[in-house]
Amino acid sequence: MAEPREHKGKLGAYVKDRATWRKWLEKIGQTSKGVWLVYYKRQSGKPRVSYDESLEEAALRVDRSGGQRI
Repeated sequence: MAEPREHKGKLGAYVKDRATWRKWLEKIGQTSKGVWLVYYKRQSGKPRVSYDESLEEAALRVDRSGGQRI
């Protein structure tokens, strides 16, 4: 799992795939007030979670808590 790093008072992360992002949110996202997520362009060839996937996973965390951020 990506190790969180602090940037401008918020946690930051680079995750290689959606499953890793989901695990990060479940573990660290519960206590974080925000996160800087590193996105690489598709053309870079680096493993990455897409922007849309990252938003979907974050939205799922909110939906599961009855509209409250977890």
